[in-house]
Amino acid sequence: MQCISSPLDDTDRATLHVVLRRERHYAFMHLLGAFGAAAPAIVVAFLDTGLPLALTVAAVATGVCAWQLRRFFHWRTTSARLRRALAMGMKSTTQGALSGVEVVQPGHLRYRVDGDVLILRPLAAPLEQADTAAHMHVTRFEHVPATDVVLHWVPLTARRGALLGVEYSALPAPERVEVTMDAAAVERSGWQVRQLAILLSVGLLVVILISITNYGFGLHQLLQTLGIAAGAGAVIFACNRVRVRRLLRGGTQMTVVRGVVSEVLSARVRAGRRTLHHTWYRVGNMLVCPPTSMRGAIGVGSPVTLEYIASDAPGLAGTLVSLSARA
Repeated sequence: MQCISSPLDDTDRATLHVVLRRERHYAFMHLLGAFGAAAPAIVVAFLDTGLPLALTVAAVATGVCAWQLRRFFHWRTTSARLRRALAMGMKSTTQGALSGVEVVQPGHLRYRVDGDVLILRPLAAPLEQADTAAHMHVTRFEHVPATDVVLHWVPLTARRGALLGVEYSALPAPERVEVTMDAAAVERSGWQVRQLAILLSVGLLVVILISITNYGFGLHQLLQTLGIAAGAGAVIFACNRVRVRRLLRGGTQMTVVRGVVSEVLSARVRAGRRTLHHTWYRVGNMLVCPPTSMRGAIGVGSPVTLEYIASDAPGLAGTLVSLSARA
């Protein structure tokens, strides 16, 4: 196995900036959770509730607070290591024969290269999408058959790190070009607005059905609900038109990548009390998670076209325009 050090490129730096911003958010939320868990115990301590109840609340609050603090220090430690790697400006590039990849819970992959083992956490491309930086439990992983592989990663501990990109010898390097966005590309980039409009429509239907079930059909309540929905829709439409005009008038540059999907990674992601299921696709060195409407019949080895707008500011995510299969 050959391992050398090389400088971080612009995409690597943008990825690490986005991950650091997200992990600071996770650390802050766990710290708030620790204070929130301690609050009931403090309140009960000042009330005359009896010793059994006070001990029970204190025990539960202590357990929850300890868990939240453990997660807080975990994310603080990880963030400190990533900040150190970003400040040094270097990454490790490992090249050798790939003998296998295994899923290691939670959210890590074990790459076997020339008999050596690297446990790496895959990081998503710095785009607005589902997050792979945390709370990820990989359920399925596939990759193209390959003999030689090149791993780009940031060391965090011995034989462990954050995976920035993978190059498989069996696949040609993807083609990358910069183009100016036209009206059709701007329309494709509005998938987030379309999803919001669909959610608004579904919410409106649910509200109307609940209102009819509980209060019967009332013209006044129906008109009021429709008026609120129309106002919200008008705001969404106006904001979207402003976005379209800004992109077209500013001559926004869009990156188009044509390549082959080398990895498919499915995982469960915890979002508060919900568990979401997402699928990521690696095209070249970019790991992206498109919405369901973009996926289609895409799998390992599928030729695809990836379009995105990169953010100029570090720590801010770019925008995924589209991911589509090529004939």
